[in-house]
Parts: sequence; C-alpha cells; structure tokens
Amino acid sequence: PDVPLALPVVADMDRKSGKCFLQLLEVYADDFIQVVQTSDKNVLRYCSRALMHGIHRVFPTPAVTQHNGKDPILIKKLMGREGVWDIQKEILRWVINGASRFIQL
Repeated sequence: PDVPLALPVVADMDRKSGKCFLQLLEVYADDFIQVVQTSDKNVLRYCSRALMHGIHRVFPTPAVTQHNGKDPILIKKLMGREGVWDIQKEILRWVINGASRFIQL
C-alpha cells in the first residue's frame, strides 16, 4: 500500500548555493534511517521504495529464505507515524529539523 507522504513547505531549501538535494541512508542493526531533502513526491516515493528494497536485500522475506519469521518491513509501523516523511523527526533520540537544518539531542 502507498504510505502517506508529508511534504516540506519549503520547495527549495538551498537555492542560493546551487547545491543539489541530498540523500542519505544509514543502517543501525535493525533500524533503517533515510534522510532526503526534497519536496518532490516522486523522489520521496523512489527513496521509500529504494529503502524497502535495501531492507529486503539485507533481510529477505520468509518467502525467499523459507524461514518461519515475519517480513522485516512491518506495514503496521509504515502506516503509523514511523513510516511518514516529515520535516522534523526524532531519530535515535536526535531531533532532526530539515527546514531549519538543526539537529538537537
């Protein structure tokens, strides 16, 4: 299912410097974290699908491995606040604000 997307209000946060939008994917044990600076729904959808593909490459589904566990991507979490793109998020106790570009512990 499609996950609802929360778009930033600021369309281009770094127009003066001419820098491109940034993308970052980091993995901490079982936490997959993705940071993307864009307001384009297509880019967010692409990044979401790339993240899910990456999770399934590292932790294949039960259908692939024939194990009796669960799918590593929990739809319940995706449909909650954990799976929604947002301007400000708390990640591993850090508050990251994309609009103001502040990171706070």
